[in-house]
Amino acid sequence: MDMLALGFVTVLAVAMGVKILEQYRTYAGSVHQALYSNFTEYRMRKGSREALSESYRLKKLFGPHRIVHMEDGGTVLLLTSGCYAINGENGVGDKFPWEGLRHVPMAIVETVPIDRLLDRIGEMHNTRDPDVLATSEIEKAFGLIAGDTLE
Repeated sequence: MDMLALGFVTVLAVAMGVKILEQYRTYAGSVHQALYSNFTEYRMRKGSREALSESYRLKKLFGPHRIVHMEDGGTVLLLTSGCYAINGENGVGDKFPWEGLRHVPMAIVETVPIDRLLDRIGEMHNTRDPDVLATSEIEKAFGLIAGDTLE
């Protein structure tokens, strides 16, 4: 009976290890590696789109924010200085295309290496008015963009 339990625990541990390794491969080299403090934070937040919309790293660097992971693979950052689209064509000119957010400055972040992504967003953030969006407006914009797709 002890061998059966040991075998079960071993199989379970190996299966969990394989799953974690697959998730790490998805994380490594992706935009997530730049946005989240580390793999552990990303993995803890991954279970809920609501939790995945925030990051300790971004809070420390930029203050109030939200992250929206779009279905097309793009990512939108909502900061107090405006909206930043990464890996997506979510902008129309320099304005956000979603109704009700037309007053929000929009920037499409050109392709940069992952290790330079936050530096580039920081440069853009620092050249803009830092108080375009209040925290409540960031939350409103997040609700409009993410809609009812939240878990």
